Amino acid sequence: MFQSMMLEQQTSQLKIDDYDADVVDEFLKYLYTDQCSLDGLNSFGEQLLALADKYTIQQLKAQVEGHFIQYKLNKENCLKLLILSDMHQANLLKDFTIKFINTNLSIFEHGTSDWKTFRQSYPNLVADLYEKAVNLRIKR
Repeated sequence: MFQSMMLEQQTSQLKIDDYDADVVDEFLKYLYTDQCSLDGLNSFGEQLLALADKYTIQQLKAQVEGHFIQYKLNKENCLKLLILSDMHQANLLKDFTIKFINTNLSIFEHGTSDWKTFRQSYPNLVADLYEKAVNLRIKR
């Protein structure tokens, strides 16, 4: 963005005001040191993933995805993480989440309102789930 004719190039300033200050601090820390603390990821992980995606910081994005996969993915938040991964082209997180859902079909047993809403709002992700389920069955 600093190499093309965008506002940032003209002013030599980057204004990030649509994220929490803690997230921007951690993002800047990563840009300067190639390190970030994922300990507080519960509170701002989604924003950090969005920010890394927005500015195409692939290494940071991969670290956040890995943290979600290793420590956060569970039956309660898998649909939310699937939506998040799709929104931010977090393909590793998306693949793991789809596989997790397809191997934990009990999340649909009680016809949860989350599933009903998800089904209506994200038909493309339902198709992705179905496609992956078919591929898992073929491999068996």
